[in-house]
Amino acid sequence: MVRLNFPSFAIRKKERAGRFYIWDSIRGKWYVCTPEEWVRQHVIQYLHRVLNHPLGRIGVEVALDKGRLRRSDIVVYDAFLRPEILVECKRPSLEITRQSFDQIARYNLDLKANYLMVTNGLSHYYARVNHAKKRYDFLPKLPLHKP
Repeated sequence: MVRLNFPSFAIRKKERAGRFYIWDSIRGKWYVCTPEEWVRQHVIQYLHRVLNHPLGRIGVEVALDKGRLRRSDIVVYDAFLRPEILVECKRPSLEITRQSFDQIARYNLDLKANYLMVTNGLSHYYARVNHAKKRYDFLPKLPLHKP
């Protein structure tokens, strides 16, 4: 797999019948290691090991609304189980564009998370959402979790 722009994490991988799988510590099972899943598992480790978010407050493939089949890649919840960070993961070969950020901003209309992250594993973009002014401001990084 492609070397991503994250610290080096010990991520469980295996090969079976010519297919590669990656362990998802949130969902507790093996998934086919697609390029997007490779990025998603690195983001989970980054949120947990670097930013100190508890694994129990990280959701993967969270349904955004009823009736439509939209799902967010990752949602990090605060102590009151309100969405705090919404993450959109793209495969490394896909360039992050304005449309990528517009997609996550639309998803956030339902969730109302305070922070957004869009990444392809190589480039990462972060923003703080100002719900009152209906805008977001780009940040150099996400804040550390404070227990």
